Amino acid sequence: MSAASGQTVLIAGLSKDGRREKYFLVDAEQGCVDQWSIGIEEQRDAVLRQAKSRWNGLLAYGVAELEQMLPYWLHPHSFLQVGDQLAVSFKQAPYLRVIDPRSRESQLVAPGAAGWEDNNFEWVLGSTCSLGRAGAVVTAAVRLEEQMAALGHETEFGATVFELDLATGASAELAALPPFVTDSVHEVAVGGSGHIVTVDMNLAVDAPRAASEVWTGTEDAAIEDYARYRFPTSRFAVTTPDGRTTVHDVETACASHVDFDLDDPGVFFISCNNISKRQNAIVLHGPGAIERYEMDAEQLRLTHRLEDPRLLRITTVTPFMRNGERLLAVTGYPNQLWILGADDLSVQTVVELFEAETRTPPFLCGRMGKEPLYLAPSEDGSQVVLTGAGTAFVVSLDAGRVAATHEFAPTGSFAATAHIGNVNL
Repeated sequence: MSAASGQTVLIAGLSKDGRREKYFLVDAEQGCVDQWSIGIEEQRDAVLRQAKSRWNGLLAYGVAELEQMLPYWLHPHSFLQVGDQLAVSFKQAPYLRVIDPRSRESQLVAPGAAGWEDNNFEWVLGSTCSLGRAGAVVTAAVRLEEQMAALGHETEFGATVFELDLATGASAELAALPPFVTDSVHEVAVGGSGHIVTVDMNLAVDAPRAASEVWTGTEDAAIEDYARYRFPTSRFAVTTPDGRTTVHDVETACASHVDFDLDDPGVFFISCNNISKRQNAIVLHGPGAIERYEMDAEQLRLTHRLEDPRLLRITTVTPFMRNGERLLAVTGYPNQLWILGADDLSVQTVVELFEAETRTPPFLCGRMGKEPLYLAPSEDGSQVVLTGAGTAFVVSLDAGRVAATHEFAPTGSFAATAHIGNVNL
């Protein structure tokens, strides 16, 4: 591994053919300093076999065959650094991958067993975990049988929150959540007060499966027709330290992530993408939104909400500190970094990374281009790294502009990419 200085981020993705996980370490000054890949033929075969054994025969998102779901299910989505190891979560997989980035050795772990094969895919894990006790993460999971029975339906099912030991695979149940999931558990986060927030990400519009033209046309008129179908909003659940769970609605469709405030354990932010999955593409339906909540022992209050016609997709919201001020770094599709005040969601600054066409939703999002979907502020708050599918942008907040650009992979290398984060190795 080459020496790196300053901020280094891990970038993960799935190869274009869907058969290899790809990992890159990118230094903000030097660019890509290390990369490796991991083949997943065994996982593809096993997941497809087990999914078929529980499948209801219906499909979602306009796909034609169950096998077409594999790149969606098995692409790396996010990671946590736990000690010297990296715990990688996937979009909807029955396991986490635990990687030693120095040796590149890895193992798969899952709730209920030391190895992912032993639990016969009883659980499908959420896309984003939270840190647990030393050597452990907290993950939310749904039963594979219930998820496959609900595929293609607007049917709600429950979820279970586990703490998972990365070394042994031993798991402890932290909460059993009521039926509120319609698509997939996208994130679980544990706040400093012990509250657990779990977010359902619904990417499916209520369009007829038999009407193939709804799913195939790419011209503007076809997308407008598709976007007229009902788009049920996602929901999130809050579990108190004493085990009480309440389920809450958001105003904008496709909630995805929850982020706790850095100082106040009673404050968290829910981001809503307002996108849907249409076969292998993403349709942007309208502006995204960020909702700020405060909670105490008695109630949950929505204190602020930001919806701006210029702020689209909102795939990442990350709290950070800069010169003693609590801020949020936010991705704006297709070419922006937004910096917001954490107390009131006020817009502090908007940085354009490159020139891009201004479009009015609904429209098809570009696939695997340089549009920034993920970001990571530096530990000192002086800069933010943003990534698309092959390009990393380093934004200096002092200068208010892009200070460096690094190409870490050729255009067209990925079927999907993942949230990035700082690593200390």
